[in-house]
Amino acid sequence: MSVVDKSRRQYTSLIETLVSFGSSSGSMALVDTLVAAVLPVFAIAAVGFVAATRKDIDVEPLSIISLYVLLPALVFHSLVTSDVSTGVSVAAFLGVFLFVASMFVLSEFLSHILGIDGGMRNALVLTVIFPNVGNYGLPLADFAFGPSGRETAVIFIIGQSILMYTLGTFVASRRTDRTVG
Repeated sequence: MSVVDKSRRQYTSLIETLVSFGSSSGSMALVDTLVAAVLPVFAIAAVGFVAATRKDIDVEPLSIISLYVLLPALVFHSLVTSDVSTGVSVAAFLGVFLFVASMFVLSEFLSHILGIDGGMRNALVLTVIFPNVGNYGLPLADFAFGPSGRETAVIFIIGQSILMYTLGTFVASRRTDRTVG
């Protein structure tokens, strides 16, 4: 069975679970799916919280190692060992672009309607168009959909990173005053 067939079967199973939510057995299947996908992420976060409250742990070195060593290593490993087709990769990149573009337009519109200017507008736009898909999204995709879900999520992260370091830099550095002259 190919990776695409396996992914399609997993996604179909998830959709069937969501559709059958109204029935008594369907609600248990949904709970089982949520527990299997979300509980491990919360368990890992809980272990980190308990460790931080019991011991004085300096999180800066952990953050640096996670951001600059472990995440790039995971991305590289996932790309090298990936069985994701070119079509899925292109679709993921297009999905990232369409998501970021629509959220950019929406956040700019809302900041204009609400009268948010300057640095606060830039902060709002950056927060809306670039959600945290790495730290929480990768484990959740892995637990919910297995290796093919993680591989697709890695492609999503690569697309988002490209936009973050281009469009994100533009938004962060644009003028905060609207005066002419």
